[in-house]
Amino acid sequence: MRSAVAYPERSLAAPPVADDVVTLRTDLREPEQVLGDPQVRDLLDFGQLVGIMFMCVLHCLWDKEDPWGVVRQFRDGVVPGSYLALSHITDEAHPEAPPEDDAGAAWHLCGVAVKDQPAG
Repeated sequence: MRSAVAYPERSLAAPPVADDVVTLRTDLREPEQVLGDPQVRDLLDFGQLVGIMFMCVLHCLWDKEDPWGVVRQFRDGVVPGSYLALSHITDEAHPEAPPEDDAGAAWHLCGVAVKDQPAG
């Protein structure tokens, strides 16, 4: 299996140990940077079926950042018949969830511990 992963550099404790893994420092909201990156293009054959996975990341985008547009751009960047997997948290189980501007409280209701960290 070949993998191209887009993560902030600081989230990766060690460099990849395999030749078939690429890590990028890029922004999910800019699919063209991921899909057009030379390392990704060298690793993946976009003329073949490709699998794209959005695992617990789309809720990090505000509605005004058009998360479905982001997914659409990734989808449109691969050949028809490729695979798309998506996992997303929801507040359906917690109708008492706070407004979306209180993200820390919303995460807490989902069982996720949130720790503020100073920028920089």
